[in-house]
Amino acid sequence: MNSLLVSGNILKRAFRQRKELLLLTLLPIVIVSLISYLITDGTGNVEVGEAGFMVSYRVAGTQQGEDFEGYLTTLGFMITFIMIFAFIYMGNLMEDKRRLVLARIFSYPVGEWEIITGNLLGNLVLGLMQLVPLLILLKIIFGLPFDGRFIGLSLILLAFLVTSIGLGIGLSGIIKKFNPVLLIATIIVPSSVLGGAFIPSSMMPEWMDKAGYIVPQKWVMVAAERVLQGAELGNIALQILIILGFGLAFATFGIKTLKPMGE
Repeated sequence: MNSLLVSGNILKRAFRQRKELLLLTLLPIVIVSLISYLITDGTGNVEVGEAGFMVSYRVAGTQQGEDFEGYLTTLGFMITFIMIFAFIYMGNLMEDKRRLVLARIFSYPVGEWEIITGNLLGNLVLGLMQLVPLLILLKIIFGLPFDGRFIGLSLILLAFLVTSIGLGIGLSGIIKKFNPVLLIATIIVPSSVLGGAFIPSSMMPEWMDKAGYIVPQKWVMVAAERVLQGAELGNIALQILIILGFGLAFATFGIKTLKPMGE
């Protein structure tokens, strides 16, 4: 019950900032649509078959014939926006610390896990407001029927949304001052590049490709590629569990390090 009260407070605060919420929901759709057009429809062709997708796209003026990589790049930008969205709303938790709201909450008989779960649930609802339109866009871009591939991609992105929120909670325990631009420049973009969200793994040095497995984005891209190749849901269960494992680890770290008093 306490978790629901915390999540409800987060939702009320978010809906009071309607313009910001609308911008964070619509901007990714516009940008991902443009990127998808440039990577696929604008410069190449796509063939959809029983086995999956074959994408032909243009990079730096050279025609490349690589399986799935054009669509994976579009998906990579999607998960980047999901992480940005989660991190921006992490600022609510930082604001609670600064205004001593968190200190007052800790003074009541409320467990740490209840506070973290409330933040997770509240931000998950907000994240779904961005994720659902992106999934609709994903269906339009990929021309996916409502089959195993669409369900698989939906589960992968949902797992990554949970992990992004968990990472935000974890960082809130060690960051003294919330600066979204700094977080994007130092955490989101570098980890997305390393995880292959922007650069296809075939274009990476071998060491960089292997190093990418330390970030959740890499597991998202691996699972998504398998789904697009026609893999069954059971074949990506391990990747989804690993993605969720990142989120659990980050959230647990946040519980251990989160201080009710802002410094």
